[in-house]
Amino acid sequence: MRGNGSNPNKSITWITRRDIFEYLDSWSEHWAGPDGELAFLRKLYPLHEMHSTDSRFPTAEGDIIQHTVNNDDWERNWVFSDDRFGLKAGSDEDFLTFIAATLHPANCRNVNVAQSHCEQFNELLRPDGWELYQRGEVSGRPKYHFRKMAPGVFVSTDIVQSDARRVYTFAPGMFKEPKRQPDSSLVSVMMDFRSEYKPVYEAIRTATTNCGYKCERADDIWNDSVIVQDIFELIFASKIVVVDFSSKNPNVMYETGIAHAFGKIVLPITQSINDVPFDLRHHRVLVYLNNEEGRRELITKLVSRIQSIN
Repeated sequence: MRGNGSNPNKSITWITRRDIFEYLDSWSEHWAGPDGELAFLRKLYPLHEMHSTDSRFPTAEGDIIQHTVNNDDWERNWVFSDDRFGLKAGSDEDFLTFIAATLHPANCRNVNVAQSHCEQFNELLRPDGWELYQRGEVSGRPKYHFRKMAPGVFVSTDIVQSDARRVYTFAPGMFKEPKRQPDSSLVSVMMDFRSEYKPVYEAIRTATTNCGYKCERADDIWNDSVIVQDIFELIFASKIVVVDFSSKNPNVMYETGIAHAFGKIVLPITQSINDVPFDLRHHRVLVYLNNEEGRRELITKLVSRIQSIN
């Protein structure tokens, strides 16, 4: 990566970049990680080849060491406005490479914190058509990269809605042909039924209601003697399926597979990113805490997600 100054073809606006800079500045731990700015920048830029802004030093590495290590006289987050790195006016790719690097396990060591930061980055990047996503791991911890969002992409999958075929053949066996018809105002919830999750379900209901949707969970209905048939029909009828991976509930895993097979819009949530199967961690997952404050935040984030679908 190399900062390249102004780029008239960039699609990430200065407003989005400003908001992301302000978000980075708000972190309780520095975005460069425990090793500091110099080590962080060395991984992304050829500092020993870039020009210096201080005539006493031949390269960028020399003036950065002088002013951030020896003297420490540059303003906080000076790198955001330094034209050599092109973060204010450079290419989208350079900007996003920098942002994704702040989430690298070497810099952000807490997996849940990194996931939360990724969620916030994506909220800010979405209007400009970009997103961060997990691509690979380092010592079991996620690495993030970036991609352009195609129009009509499902929130938690790469399936384009126009490509999802609505033709199904039901063979005798596990499921019967569903009697319910697809309902564009219905959100279904797949989660653990234990009492400790009831407040979480109520938070999800509040979020969906605030967005003008109906919300159902399998235990809200009883139309068939076999509950799995009711779940099957509920998923079939829904526009959106919220799945809670907390506690690695095997039924939720199974139901998620059905929802993906139907091409539904799947919104994954969890109390711990470690409860999400590895094969699904590259999708955006909303991490929440099951306490009063955490559930309030869950409502806010779900409302934002659902509104972005409409």
